[in-house]
Amino acid sequence: MTAVGGYAGNTSTYGIRGTYIGYRSGFTSNGNYNTYVGWSSGVLNTGSSNAVVGDNAMSSSGAGSANAIFGQAAGANITSGSYNVAIGASALPSVTS
Repeated sequence: MTAVGGYAGNTSTYGIRGTYIGYRSGFTSNGNYNTYVGWSSGVLNTGSSNAVVGDNAMSSSGAGSANAIFGQAAGANITSGSYNVAIGASALPSVTS
């Protein structure tokens, strides 16, 4: 795991090869191969293989995997959706499959 920023990857204990850049990015992320860039991005995600860029992007998500999320607050509430692409501020705010 690579973590840069206060509390980045703070409680990530099971994920491998994750990259977390930004305050609280990947805070409780336990999935594998995730990349989170931005303040509080991927905070609650437990899925794997997500690429997330943007402040609060995918911040309240659950077990979504293989998502490409780019933009401030994009994909903020993806609970279990996988293989989604969101581009732009607040794009794809909520999805479950």
